[in-house]
Amino acid sequence: MGEVTDAEWLLGSPDWWPSTAGSKPKRRHGLVGPEIDDGVESSKVPDIFPWEAVPSDEWNISDYSKGGMGWLRQRFKPPARAVLIPCSWSLFFFVTSVIPLVFPGNTPDDQMAALGLFVIGWTMTIIPAWNAMNILPSEPSRLIGIDTWIPLLLSAAVFPLHIFIDPRIGWISYAASLYGWWRLMQRFQSGFSAPSNRWLLPFEPADWEGVNLSQKWKKDSNRWRNGPLAHHEEETNLRLYGISRGKNRFIALHYIHDSGWLNDPFSNSVQNNQDIQQHLQTPPLAECALLWPDHFLRREDESE
Repeated sequence: MGEVTDAEWLLGSPDWWPSTAGSKPKRRHGLVGPEIDDGVESSKVPDIFPWEAVPSDEWNISDYSKGGMGWLRQRFKPPARAVLIPCSWSLFFFVTSVIPLVFPGNTPDDQMAALGLFVIGWTMTIIPAWNAMNILPSEPSRLIGIDTWIPLLLSAAVFPLHIFIDPRIGWISYAASLYGWWRLMQRFQSGFSAPSNRWLLPFEPADWEGVNLSQKWKKDSNRWRNGPLAHHEEETNLRLYGISRGKNRFIALHYIHDSGWLNDPFSNSVQNNQDIQQHLQTPPLAECALLWPDHFLRREDESE
């Protein structure tokens, strides 16, 4: 989030949703030269998108323009585009990796050429997703699930056999690896089903030790820190973190999907999960003593 200004830190940048929030369209006139703004005004980022939901009435929600006390949603740049576009290219490399084996004798080493193309395909799958996870408050350790690891390990175990026993065995390794890739794509799709948002509450660190959390919430630390502060005892994917932005401190509510991606617990897709909604009928803590700093709020000229 270091690339956005304080005024965009909560709502996000219009460029993240060019077809919805309405960033200024630009045209490049000619093959070279700078982009020229055609003069179409951009619309502001809305306080709530159609795919987002709001907490229950028991939550004290602040206002992006007026401020006040209470929780506010913080949006992150949607990771799907940065991950899925390289993944689509990875499928191209998986397909082309077969060509040296189907039409042998056209490269200095057909097996190494096929292996190199295959490795490029997996690199374009894993590296962008890993980078995206490390930008978001997610859990990269969950990037690859057991349903992907099993076929990948099978593929790695079978692969040497096609060199020493029979080249046709390589097709088993190839099929197992592609199945693992397909399962990973399903995992990504599941993790991207909800927007990458979290909820923030301005907080005074000195007050953390005396805070009483709502039922079923348990502290991980009695002292304030930038990091894990508490978790829900029944739904461990719901957590509270201490975070900082400049001189300001906040409590952040995270919902980490089973795939490791940050999900907004108040979105249309997550609304179908009755367990999550039941756990969040009341906020983790009721204390809302601090006002939102003005520099994080929408500017007056943007709210008109």
